[in-house]
Amino acid sequence: LASVCETHLSDYARAVECYQNVLGADRHHDALDSAYKLLQKLASMDDEHVVEYRASLCELLEPIYIDAKNLTGLIDVLRIRLADASDNYDRIELNRRIAGILRDELQDNQGAFEAVKSALRIDLSDEALRHDFETLAISLGNPQAIIELYETGIADVDDDVLKHEIYRRMASVYEEELHDTDKAIQAYRAMIELDDMDKSSLNALEVLYTNTQNWEELLDILKRKADIGTGDEKVDILRKMATIN
Repeated sequence: LASVCETHLSDYARAVECYQNVLGADRHHDALDSAYKLLQKLASMDDEHVVEYRASLCELLEPIYIDAKNLTGLIDVLRIRLADASDNYDRIELNRRIAGILRDELQDNQGAFEAVKSALRIDLSDEALRHDFETLAISLGNPQAIIELYETGIADVDDDVLKHEIYRRMASVYEEELHDTDKAIQAYRAMIELDDMDKSSLNALEVLYTNTQNWEELLDILKRKADIGTGDEKVDILRKMATIN
């Protein structure tokens, strides 16, 4: 009956209802493959009228695939849900689920990387997603992708604390993965523009300017450190400045 409704009548609502009745009673019924094929067909249709039928089939098939450990089918269902999702939270969480399955169950790090990247393009503030993204990018030998995503996304970040953290991660990638001293310096400079009391960034700049023998910039950093230093620490900094002068 579902096949007749779908093929001959294009009555997708009735076809979905039939699959719900059959598979609700027996999840292992032969109709499972037919229901999946209908979902694929509806997913290829650019018609807002079939969105609700796709959603109903996804709701029907998702728990069946989870119980059967049919991860490939589950990924397909989640991707169809993602394509139809309009809420940013839903899109982020669907991408997170997809990435987790691809990475942990299917050993598809490239696919997981793309899913996490899609989530971060929506919201760069998720620390766990940023950690996963960086780990995947480095494991794939593509640390430049971290820089590209963060450079693009940071323009839309209003929170200075988050912006500071993103610059910190960029500086780390430039320094440790890409070995680009000039770019690392720029990132650390951006950090102290946001927080001129940031001792870790000042310390990092001191090391980089010392290594590159950029004495003029080194003196500037030491002066900044002296301005916020106290006691013996400040005395040591002033002594360093005297040896450079």
